Amino acid sequence: MEDRIEYLLRQYEKNNCSREELEELFSYIDRLRNNDQPLKKMVKHIYEDIKKNHPSFIYVDEDGKLVLTEPEDTHFITEKNTIAKGARGKLLVVVIISCFTGLVFLGWLIKTNFSTDTFLKKQVGEVLIKKFSNRAEQTLVSLSDSSMVWLNSASSLQYSDHFSKDKTEEVMLSGEGLFKISDTRSGAFLIRSDNTVVTALPGSKFDLKNYPEERTIVLAVAEGLIKISRFEKLLPTVSAGQMLIINKSDGQITQGGADIEMIAAWQQGKMFYKEQRLIDIIRDMERVYNIGITLTRHELENKIITATFKRDIGPRAALETICKVIGSQLDEDGRRFLIL
Repeated sequence: MEDRIEYLLRQYEKNNCSREELEELFSYIDRLRNNDQPLKKMVKHIYEDIKKNHPSFIYVDEDGKLVLTEPEDTHFITEKNTIAKGARGKLLVVVIISCFTGLVFLGWLIKTNFSTDTFLKKQVGEVLIKKFSNRAEQTLVSLSDSSMVWLNSASSLQYSDHFSKDKTEEVMLSGEGLFKISDTRSGAFLIRSDNTVVTALPGSKFDLKNYPEERTIVLAVAEGLIKISRFEKLLPTVSAGQMLIINKSDGQITQGGADIEMIAAWQQGKMFYKEQRLIDIIRDMERVYNIGITLTRHELENKIITATFKRDIGPRAALETICKVIGSQLDEDGRRFLIL
């Protein structure tokens, strides 16, 4: 168990905790509240070990006081008003639980205003609602502030059950979503996806695509002005009629124009692929039609093509269109298609 607790603390330090891991960590905190002496001894051992090797941490001392030693990272931000002024940098917050007091660091965390931990606060104090869109379907999510989110196939959206238009709110996206932000909002609207954060102004309309299995993140803006950051590094602002593509592996950024009519064309039943890798198009079609597609020639995977057709023509006709573009043949075996 000692190794597990240390692992959870390390994961939290790196902002890598999954929701399940956060819940597990909080269960240990609850046990400390209930004066679990064996657990306190265990945490004391972990605390002393980490403190020896990492002195520049926020921790709780033996008197129950919050101690902040001088960090080596000059980008470390500790003041709420510094964040409000727009300072950027990596936020490293590591909270160690003191075995002497049983003080729960979570209470302190909620009272602070570190932007990287905002969604953590939602998980602790409020119930998260999760909406899904399965393969071969699309789902419309209406938020209580009148914002609308259309989820593309095989996507999900998480948000608080106390969603408000008057304060900063966040949602978590996996997959692809077309966002129409309410123009009556007075608080900021943030979308987290992987290690990427999108900040949208009221009245904005944009498409964000970030499937875990794909190598790029694509942001295309139809209306408004969008700020985007990745690993807490601010990227170029994206305005209406522009798109930004992030390569996940090397961080390379490509920014250019976008056809506003084609942004989120999928929501209108159109399949539009402009200068995309064939393998990415194949994966998208697998989600849209809930089928399996095999490329028998691997050299075709990185072939760049442009194609457009209506979704309702069906998977076979759609794949035949693709095959004409790349000069290949199509074979079918049940729900499995082969591109020869």
